[in-house]
Parts: sequence; structure tokens; C-alpha cells
Amino acid sequence: MCWSAALVHVLAVLVMWIAGDPGLPKSSGRCPCKRVELCHRVSRHRQHRVEMFIFDNGGVDYKHYDWSKITTAVVKSNVHSEFMCAAHEHKVRVILKGKLPFQHLDNHGLRTQWITQMDRAIESKHLDGIYLELWNRSHIETDEYQAITQFVDEISTFFHRRAADALRLTLLQWLKRCGHRPTHKSSLLEIQHPGSGPQVTMNMPWFPNCTTDYCFDFVSIAKSCDFLFVMPSDFDRQKWDYCFAKANSPYFQTFAGLSAYIKLGIDSKKLITGISLFGLDYPCRQLIEPGRCKLRGYSFRGAPCSSFVATWVPYKEVMQLLSKSITGRYWDDYYKSPYFVYKVNNTFHEVWYDDPESISLRLTLVWKLNLGGIGAWFGNSLSYTPNPVEAIQTEEIWSALSPIRRKWSF
Repeated sequence: MCWSAALVHVLAVLVMWIAGDPGLPKSSGRCPCKRVELCHRVSRHRQHRVEMFIFDNGGVDYKHYDWSKITTAVVKSNVHSEFMCAAHEHKVRVILKGKLPFQHLDNHGLRTQWITQMDRAIESKHLDGIYLELWNRSHIETDEYQAITQFVDEISTFFHRRAADALRLTLLQWLKRCGHRPTHKSSLLEIQHPGSGPQVTMNMPWFPNCTTDYCFDFVSIAKSCDFLFVMPSDFDRQKWDYCFAKANSPYFQTFAGLSAYIKLGIDSKKLITGISLFGLDYPCRQLIEPGRCKLRGYSFRGAPCSSFVATWVPYKEVMQLLSKSITGRYWDDYYKSPYFVYKVNNTFHEVWYDDPESISLRLTLVWKLNLGGIGAWFGNSLSYTPNPVEAIQTEEIWSALSPIRRKWSF
């Protein structure tokens, strides 16, 4: 049965919307899942009112994730196929973390080679996109500034254009079988489908200026990417005017950073605000009082002090330290964050972290600024043991990350 070109176009797009990206090339490898459809890419047309990213560091913790609240999982290159199968069964996209090769920015051939390698990895593992990670310093007057922008655009164009080309090819083949002969002027040949293909996301500093030493063409990069993940850490890498412990992601600084991105003209729905599921454990050179933990000097990029003196502690370990603390939980109403003090070997430690109360407050920024969603570092930071107390603590975090049981869908 053959239909008109217009009807064919509409039906094909509807199929893509509902079932995924049928026109995209699939890996020729065997599907490791119990059902072959679980190896199909999860369509980015499954839009949600609020996206919920979870970062995973490997292992089997994923078996205990609350998949009903996750929309995208960010994984390392050694991700096991069972993770992908479990995520796809719950209609969760799995995107591969790829560290941008800073040393290849000025070499077009090496950039193309890197993109091809990442594409093969995504296809062979049946994944849904890429998370671009870049930690190198960049300033507006350097060659790297424009090179980074160009590289990200090349990556995004490669993935998104391939999806549109595949859809056009599918429709043209369909029309040919039905006896239609569209010309080069046909709207069919001009199909652009920005919602198709692998998802492209990139990490961004907490504030879009060059004082963080991460200076990019933020607006141009935002146009290339589907989402920008605004980092939940490194607020206090350079301490210029004080040398005291501080909250991991202070509420008002978080608000200011996200607002600054929006003021640049970046679509707020592309912004994913990061939330830390780990605490910062500061050893105090002198504890004046709880909340006044004076730090030892740590020179970093000219500043006399830095948050680098702190140790990252997963939330599950933070809760264990809290139970042994000498202060119990304190709350700082300016930073909108909890903290406590413990002592070991005659040294006081002050731990700043995020818990259900502070996470819930960070979540209000999604509504105030109309953001695309949130992203939690890391799912592995929570406890998944049978211990009832730890199980309740973990459930409270999941509930804070997504207050309702099901994903916030349209």
C-alpha cells in the first residue's frame, strides 16, 4: 500500500517520535539484552518536564537505582552491557563520557578520528549519546577558545546531521517503492530533525566568566549541544579573601551562576544544574567554632587558599561520620547547607555536604529559572546495603531529587 509523500513524511516522523530513531544505523554486533528492542536508542522525543541525570562510576550499584526518576545516565567507557539493558528497559538514555582531547584541538584530522572513535563506541555499546568533558584551562585570547567551540560544533553536527540524513534516506526509499520521484526542491530533501540522533551534552563551570579559568564561547556551544551540565563543585577553588571551610555548592552562588548563563541568551531549558552527592571534609588548622573552620594555606593559581585541601566523601560515608560527630548536624542559613564537626587524632574536621533539605532548596531553582533539569554526582555515593537506617537515608535522597514517584513528564 502506497501513500502520498506528505503522509509518508508525517507517518515516518510519528514512528520516530514514538519508537525511537529507526532510520539511524544500528550496531552490527549482537544485542546482549534479553530483548533486542532494548538495544535500540531511546528517543530524545521522550521529553520530560524536568530531566534527571545520574552519573555512574561503575560497579553494580545501578541495580538499586530508582530508575523511575532518571531520564539520562552518564557512564564511563567501561560500562557493562547489563547497565545499558537495565536503563533502556526503563526508557532511560545512557550517554558515554568522553574527555575532549585538548591536545588535538588544532589538528582537524585527529579531531575527526576522535569523533569517529566515540561514534563507534556509542554504536557498539548501543548507547544514546555523548557527554563531553573538558577540564583544561582556556582564556578568550588563546587559540584554544575558538578551537573548542569549533570542535564541539563538529561533534554535534556529526551526530545530529547523520540522524537527519538517515531519516531522509528512509523516507526517500519508501517513496521510491511507492513510485514517487521527489526533486531536489522537495521539502522532503530538506528535512531537519534536531530532536533525533544521539544526545550531546557538555560540562560547564558554575559561572560563565573567565575568572574560573574555564573560558568558553558559552552561547555558541549551547547552540551546538542539547544540554549544558553546570558543575556542582569548584565554587571555591581560589580563596582570595578568607581561608575558612565553605559549603560545597552555596545556594546564592548557584543561583547567580545559572542566572548569568540565562542572561547571556542561553535557553534555560538547556541548563542542567548539578547536585553533589558527596561532602567536602576540611581538616581545620584551627576550629574557632562550628562554621568557623580555619584552613591551612594552599596556593592555587595565585590564591593563598583553596577548597582542594578538602577530601571528597561519598554521602553514605558522610552519614557515618555524622553519627560520630561532636556537634551533630548544623545548618547554615546563608549557604543553605548542612555541616558538622568531628575530631580524629587531635584534629578537628568540618564536613559540608548536601542532604534532602538542601537538595530540595536547590531544586526550587529549576522552577524559578525554568531549567532543563538536575544532575546528581554520583549514584554510587549512596548506600544500597540492607541496613534499614542507610536504606531510609538513600530513599530520602532519591525522593528529594524527584519529589514525585514518576518522572516529571509532560
